[in-house]
Amino acid sequence: EHLSIEAEQSKSIEIMPMTHAIRYLYRRCGQQVQFMTDEQKRSVIIPILEELAPVYGDYSWFDASNVLFFMTELMWIKQEGIGSLEDYQTVGRIGRSTQAVRSPRRIGKNTRQREAIYSVVSAYDRKNEACGIMDLETACIKLLQYLNTLEQKQECFDHVLIDEMEC
Repeated sequence: EHLSIEAEQSKSIEIMPMTHAIRYLYRRCGQQVQFMTDEQKRSVIIPILEELAPVYGDYSWFDASNVLFFMTELMWIKQEGIGSLEDYQTVGRIGRSTQAVRSPRRIGKNTRQREAIYSVVSAYDRKNEACGIMDLETACIKLLQYLNTLEQKQECFDHVLIDEMEC
């Protein structure tokens, strides 16, 4: 749902949830977008973990029981604008761990742990691209990339606000 407020000089100010704003901007660009649910994300990530287990299975946390850890790290990587393994290897990051999940407490820089995690992120993006689906974070990244290619941005949009999203 969104709220429309009349502002000075008869301009309308619309207040809406971020997902609605992103969909609205995609429609203005002539595209439709539907964001993946958490269940859809799990259904993509779990087979990737199983596929990569022969390579990274020596880590006790690299399995389907830790899909939530991988979903959280994937979202963080995208929200931080990390676009390569090289960037991910050098950024400061403390892991998230609970007693119920065997995820790493600290994810050291320039480690095979980060390589393992980023390999899941890369495979996730490739599978989603091949299937024509995307999560909210990818939709934001692609929209920003598109908006940066417009020659006359000010004529197309008055304002674009992309704020971080906490789930």
